[in-house]
Amino acid sequence: MPVGAIEAAPDLRDTELRKLAGGAAFARGRDYWRMRRIHIDAQSAEALSGWAQGSRRYALWLRREAAGWRWDCACPAADDGSFCKHLVAAALTAREGLSPAQPESDRDADEPGAAVHLRQRPVVEADDCSERVKEVERLARVERARDLTTGPGQGDQPRTQMPSAASNLAAFLHAQPAQCLAGWLLELAAADDAIDKRLRLHQVAADPAQLKSAMGKLLSPGGFLDYRGGLRYALRLDGLVDALRQRLGEDPAHVRELCADALARLFKVYANSDDSAGAIGDRLADLAALLVHSCAASPPPPAWAKTLHKLQRADGWGLLPLNDFWDVLGTQGQSIYAKRVLDAFASLPPPDEHSRYEPEVFATCRMTEALARASGDFDLLQRVLRRDLRYPVQYLAVLASLRAADRAREAQAWCEAAVRKFPRDADLREALAECLQDAGLEDEALLQSWQAFELHPAATRWDALKRRAAEAWPEWRARALAHVAALSHHSATQHIGLLLHDGDLAAAQALAADSAVMSVRLVELARALQSAQPEAAGALYLRAVEADLPQAGATHYAGLVSLLQRASRLLPEARWQPALARIKLEYARRPKLMALLREAGL
Repeated sequence: MPVGAIEAAPDLRDTELRKLAGGAAFARGRDYWRMRRIHIDAQSAEALSGWAQGSRRYALWLRREAAGWRWDCACPAADDGSFCKHLVAAALTAREGLSPAQPESDRDADEPGAAVHLRQRPVVEADDCSERVKEVERLARVERARDLTTGPGQGDQPRTQMPSAASNLAAFLHAQPAQCLAGWLLELAAADDAIDKRLRLHQVAADPAQLKSAMGKLLSPGGFLDYRGGLRYALRLDGLVDALRQRLGEDPAHVRELCADALARLFKVYANSDDSAGAIGDRLADLAALLVHSCAASPPPPAWAKTLHKLQRADGWGLLPLNDFWDVLGTQGQSIYAKRVLDAFASLPPPDEHSRYEPEVFATCRMTEALARASGDFDLLQRVLRRDLRYPVQYLAVLASLRAADRAREAQAWCEAAVRKFPRDADLREALAECLQDAGLEDEALLQSWQAFELHPAATRWDALKRRAAEAWPEWRARALAHVAALSHHSATQHIGLLLHDGDLAAAQALAADSAVMSVRLVELARALQSAQPEAAGALYLRAVEADLPQAGATHYAGLVSLLQRASRLLPEARWQPALARIKLEYARRPKLMALLREAGL
């Protein structure tokens, strides 16, 4: 798979993400982000690695290098190096700087200054993150080589391009006589216990009893799985997935039971392993997909609903969504399943600050909400969504359900009550503006939009205010900028961000000349000016470097040197050489920085 790259190394705000991914992929990626379908395992100022939960789990990574951003995702859409929806969602998740397990923190992704390299969540050190990215790259190569020889997994899209080295090896192996290949495999099995177990799985694949016994031996992790152990264990699971795929057409009912048994065991293994590369998670997703296919091919008896319920209680990663199984459960199975879920929901203690994040409480509420949506029970959905209403995001969830049910009047009344309870929440005020707009109350909607902007003057609030102000926008624009200027105190960073968002480069440049500005905004302005005013852009790059160097760590040197290179290309030598000389003199005792400057020819 070609690895994607972009030379300019943007901060990956929404405008940049739209350019990279296109409007459709950006919109789908934003949906993935809002649904918390991204898990970031490692993140530093320069890189991240993690996985996305789509139709299966896809390992992905992003890395800032001297030449710009590079990326890769294991999904079919990114085979040609495209910036897919999973990468969009990963960028938004990293930019947010909060764990995906905290849905109440659904902040506005367009906040001026928000960028991928925010440091609110320093998951790992930069060097460790870089190592993990390399491991994800290596694992992806192994997976693609496997796909080349065995074909894509059921439900996957075929890979369109393969590494030439893997292609050459596959062609060589296909040309060898069976006796020669058998000898090589026996040698490998004798030297590697994991290969031996995998081959024995293929040997007994046609015998249900032996297959289950061999599966039990294969699934034993032998203790805690560290990062590299998790990668090896994941590759061992490939044999199990392949064996079950082979059995699917012959005996789907047996595959269903084996998948359920394997998932029950693996959920425990997964909770006691370091799966930072997402490799075990990928195999779990493969097994979950096989379970869905086997249920569709051979609908389970009603009592199997208890097995599904038990599996979902152990599934803390959303691999077994109820919608995938609801129809095949049948009326009786649905009734059995619903009773178990509703009994658990009825037994929950009253909500409080501590119980909210208890795994049992969270799982029960999640499953009850899924039941309500799958069965179309609007009243049950309201009961579970309104069970705990101590935070604005919970009111927004109820509001979304009311609007989805076309209950516009009820939605407006609900939102008005929420704003009275949380008058300083910008998201609620903007939601109320939408309700008022739908009701034809345009002046009231504009007022709420303004109050939302006052509370949180982000780019999305700016756009909403502009849309509702219509012809009166010039007056409202001046008012909005004056408000941001008053909030800025000693920095014009946010003010300039809105000017750039609005395309007013001249005003942004003039303001930056006389104001304190964060370096990230200086770089953004420089990029916007680079083609039309190269010298002005070069001066801004220099200013950003000189602002960041005093507190920069070693992991940031490459990015700063890259900015110096750009400045040297845009400015006359007489303007950038003195600055470079000052840097070399002042930071001579930083050997890594000096080495990078030499490598860059500076």
